[in-house]
Amino acid sequence: MSTPASEEPASTGAKVYCIGLSRTGTTSICQALEVLGYRTLHFSMELFVQPELISPELHYEPMAPLGASWRWERQNVVNIIRARVDPDIFDKYDAMGDVPIPLFYRELDRKFPGSKFIHTVRDEARWLKSMKWMYEEGSVLWKHGVLDDELKYQTYGTMTYDPDLMLKAYRAHNAEVTEYFKDRPQDLLHFDLSSAPPNYEQLCLFLGKPLPTTPFPVSNESRTASWIAKLVHRVGTLPFYGTVARSVLSLIRMR
Repeated sequence: MSTPASEEPASTGAKVYCIGLSRTGTTSICQALEVLGYRTLHFSMELFVQPELISPELHYEPMAPLGASWRWERQNVVNIIRARVDPDIFDKYDAMGDVPIPLFYRELDRKFPGSKFIHTVRDEARWLKSMKWMYEEGSVLWKHGVLDDELKYQTYGTMTYDPDLMLKAYRAHNAEVTEYFKDRPQDLLHFDLSSAPPNYEQLCLFLGKPLPTTPFPVSNESRTASWIAKLVHRVGTLPFYGTVARSVLSLIRMR
């Protein structure tokens, strides 16, 4: 998901990156950065499958254990996305957030010296509850496919909701971010949603931007997917049935 960039290229110098994991307010942060004038990219599957754009040392390697038919489907999707990757993506955006950006913050820091990083966290119990929604409801509503599952696996160690594995990944990421920036407090803004929601006062002070007159964006989708959408999504996870399942869902929506 991204906000369309204008034809005028953004600056290629220091950037702003939101490196909080999924369901920690990253959408709201990205919307706020747009208000502040940053051309912002929220969620980039392109950078996940072609991380060489970030650093020549990075390479996409599938890790999720899948059967032969789904390995073929996964590689097919990767090839399609790679064919449409914009090699000038970093010229067109000033800010980025959400996965896979948290996987690459060290490399991005080296690629764009002087950049600012925003680290969002929340209460662990609330985060797990929100992640359960993402895995069980959001994946249906957002039509997650085999490559989305690969991204989940590489980020959280599981393609299905597993609170133990996910909490382990969550704690490790937050600890690593804290350690990495421990001597550079001027480059990291820490937002803990458990104590207070993100706000323009802290964000603008951190980025040296004037305060806007509009309220801080709030985005916290938690809709429930319909039973028919869940059924079609489940069928779509079976080899060779994905296209049929999506067609059935489209026909039902047309009625």
